Amino acid sequence: MDEKKLRKQGYIRIDKFCEAMDTWAQVCQEELPTDEEHHRRWRKDFREHWRFIRLAIAKSCLLDRLIYGGERLRKKMCPTHKGHWSGCNITGEEPCKCEHDTCITGWLRNPGDPKSEASFKVMVLSKFLEDEKGKPTPKTRSARRNRP
Repeated sequence: MDEKKLRKQGYIRIDKFCEAMDTWAQVCQEELPTDEEHHRRWRKDFREHWRFIRLAIAKSCLLDRLIYGGERLRKKMCPTHKGHWSGCNITGEEPCKCEHDTCITGWLRNPGDPKSEASFKVMVLSKFLEDEKGKPTPKTRSARRNRP
C-alpha cells in the first residue's frame, strides 16, 4: 500500500517510526548556545536515559515478537525456563517450546498466535563458516556461469 495512504489512515511503517524516534532523541540531546544550566542538565539526563532505553529496545526479544512477529504478550510461563530469558539455543539441541527462533524467551507461545521468526538471526561463527564452505564465491560464480 502507498505510504501516503497509510499515513492518512493513521499508520506509519515501523522503520519510519524508529527513524523519527531516533531523530527526535538526537535533537533533544543537542545542547544549544542559548541553553541555561537546568536545560543542559535535562539534556544530559535525557542522553543517559535514551542510551539505556535504546539499548533495551534493540535487545528486546519481546518487542521483536510484538512488533514484527504479530504475537500477543505471552501469558504462560515455560516450566523449564520459568519466565527468564535464557540466551540463545545455538547448539542445535532440541528446541524448547518457549523459543522464538533461537531466543529462549522463558514464556510459551499463546494458542492461536503465529509462529513468528526473529527480525535478526543469531548464528555461531563456526556454523556460519560451515554453511559457507562449498558456496561459490562471486569470482567462482561468474566463472561457472561462463562455462559451456
